[in-house]
Amino acid sequence: MFTTRKCLNDQLKQFCGTENYTRHSFSRIHLTDGIVYAKDVHGLNWLVDKIAPQAINLKRHPFQCWKLSRVGKTGCFNLLCTDGNDNLLYKEIIGYSDCESDHVDIWVADNIMMLPSEY
Repeated sequence: MFTTRKCLNDQLKQFCGTENYTRHSFSRIHLTDGIVYAKDVHGLNWLVDKIAPQAINLKRHPFQCWKLSRVGKTGCFNLLCTDGNDNLLYKEIIGYSDCESDHVDIWVADNIMMLPSEY
């Protein structure tokens, strides 16, 4: 039976600002404490690894809002990036993910990947 899942960001609101910046393994993006926690505890390595090179490709947009949203009750997701003003910069359909949440927001500002609560 399908259970309703919530936005992962609601579970990560305790992250406000960051004390450390961790460099992403294969890009110039730096990760905040909240993103590192989400990767390590919630298994979002794949999402961070997918966003990081695309964020670099979109560097002419210094502020990016990335949204991962489940499509219906499936394991499929939409990954969208906007400039913060609802102008679409990137869109991808993720055919399957074991992501436990229905929705995750990640922001990239000046090559720093963060949770919205850390902005």
